[in-house]
Amino acid sequence: PLPPEVVRRVLDAELGELVHTQFQSISDEPLAAASIGCTHRATLSDGTPVIVKVQRPGVEELVERDGRVLRWSARQLEARSAGARSLGLLALADELVDGVTAELDFTSEAQHNAQLRTNRAGDPGIGIPEVFPDLTTQRVLTMEWVDGRSVAERAAVEAAPVPDDELADRLLHSFLGQVLRNGVYHADPHPGNVLIDSAGTLWLIDYGAVGTLDPITLEALQLMAIAYSTRDPAMLARAVRRMIGPVGEDLDMTSLEFDLGSVLGTVETTGFGPDAVHGVLRVLQRHEIPAPRSLTILGRSMITLEGTLRTIDPDFQMGPRAQSMLKEAAG
Repeated sequence: PLPPEVVRRVLDAELGELVHTQFQSISDEPLAAASIGCTHRATLSDGTPVIVKVQRPGVEELVERDGRVLRWSARQLEARSAGARSLGLLALADELVDGVTAELDFTSEAQHNAQLRTNRAGDPGIGIPEVFPDLTTQRVLTMEWVDGRSVAERAAVEAAPVPDDELADRLLHSFLGQVLRNGVYHADPHPGNVLIDSAGTLWLIDYGAVGTLDPITLEALQLMAIAYSTRDPAMLARAVRRMIGPVGEDLDMTSLEFDLGSVLGTVETTGFGPDAVHGVLRVLQRHEIPAPRSLTILGRSMITLEGTLRTIDPDFQMGPRAQSMLKEAAG
């Protein structure tokens, strides 16, 4: 945790007089502390309970320094190792550093939050807490307090008046809709970022890591989803070709379609889970095509989501359930 005087100093520097006029109280003891910042319970002047996330002073310099080291290391490895070049290690390092750097701007998190609240307002049993933009800056974020507990707490899930499989279904349905309809999705849905309240509502918190898809990639993913649901290797090949863009101009489409057909064969038994995305990534690697960043982020998010769904319902099978939802999710 940050010392209380440091927290106050950051709040005063970022919010100025608003600290005194808009807040009734701010707890000195943090709810949680992590590498980028810590969160504190607070109460607004009108009695509204909120949390306030405060960024650690100096974290930007640390990220910038460590990012330089990571990128230098990746360049050295790519220069010396064909395997590292094949994996696109430098691109992965860039993705990681850029992602962490983006998380340092809390105003971006507030924008992502507002976008997802608008996009997914109708999702049954899913809640997205409101961020207060007037009390949010690059280094301070103020968000609605959610009276819930992490789905990692088994007792909290068992106490909810909604069956485990339905809770998992609701979370998966929302995630697929975020990806395939909106092109903006929560990219880090681990159990600590999914809270459950006494009514059984699942609350998605922490929008520092959000995946965004450009229109071309979104269209390609929608086509990919339909190809998986109809088991059509030709359609899947067209979707992948569209997604990779100009780097695939010389791609042998017949060979690509054949290789992707084997991926569809795997999905026949496992459904549309993380293996489906990673199967496409392996085919691209075989054809020496750099993996689209959007696809690697999605694959990572799906692995995280699968673990969370199993935390909610140990018997939940993400792949088959996702497979049955694909056509509807793709719109």
